Amino acid sequence: MDRVKIIDCTIRDGGLMNNWEFSLEAVRSVYRSNREAGVDIMEMGYRVSPQVFRREDHGPWRFCDEELLRQVVTGPPGDMKIAVMADIGRCFKEDFLPKGESVIDVVRLACYLHQIDEAAALSDHLNRLGYATVFNIMAVSAGTAEEVGSALAVVARSGAEGVYLADTFGSFVPADIRQRLAFYRERCPGKNLGFHGHNNIQMALANSLAAREEGAAYLDASLFGMGRGAGNTPLELLLPLIRPGNIAPMMSTIQGHIEPLMAAYKWGYRIPYGVSGLLNQHPREAMAAVSAGSGISYGEFYERSEQLNLSPVP
Repeated sequence: MDRVKIIDCTIRDGGLMNNWEFSLEAVRSVYRSNREAGVDIMEMGYRVSPQVFRREDHGPWRFCDEELLRQVVTGPPGDMKIAVMADIGRCFKEDFLPKGESVIDVVRLACYLHQIDEAAALSDHLNRLGYATVFNIMAVSAGTAEEVGSALAVVARSGAEGVYLADTFGSFVPADIRQRLAFYRERCPGKNLGFHGHNNIQMALANSLAAREEGAAYLDASLFGMGRGAGNTPLELLLPLIRPGNIAPMMSTIQGHIEPLMAAYKWGYRIPYGVSGLLNQHPREAMAAVSAGSGISYGEFYERSEQLNLSPVP
């Protein structure tokens, strides 16, 4: 348990709220406060292809170009590792340099169950380039045990270091975390396990602590819980509960750079997000309802949501 790694995903996951339009000053502040607090890995954003997304439509942390990263990443190698997320279908092999030419250490491969073979192929390529890789399989709560088990068998045969249990719909409680991580461990012997929590039913922190007790090697969190919809496990709460560290600079970063964004982007618990979590549904309908503002009837939203059969793929 003492060796659990804390991963900050503020810029990557929080970027879903502000279109990755963080200032260089803000990212540097997050980077410095993470190092001060003893965060193990900072996930700087996505690495996506400009063939898929136009640069003028997105902030720079959607692409995480090497020259941009080098304006932030300082200090001795290995002090805090740097990660990016690669969305399967939205980036290509040629979007990555050999590890010796990059400041990136870890690439997290985000995929749905039906994309697992494509993710494994990219993982193998990145391993040959010198990167560590981990799988982040999304929407597993919408899959059958057979489907999830088949995907994990692919992970087990890969050279990836580990695989995440991602609570994509924010529907899990601690008992689910323990049961599912045990299943992951059985199907992926020798692989590190991680957990990424969403706060739809306000269980993200409790679920993260349950994952730690179950032996998870990686725990995700973000400053002030910044992330799409209900947000994520708050980093400033999780870290002190795992191990001692200097979180005062982290608090200053929240106050100076993250908290001001809340007024504009309003992530965090709302009734529609709670409904989507309770019903194990993708939060797209809940996000639309929250965006609609005060005109929404919570009772009508719940009744309508009960009748939906939402696809987990956005």
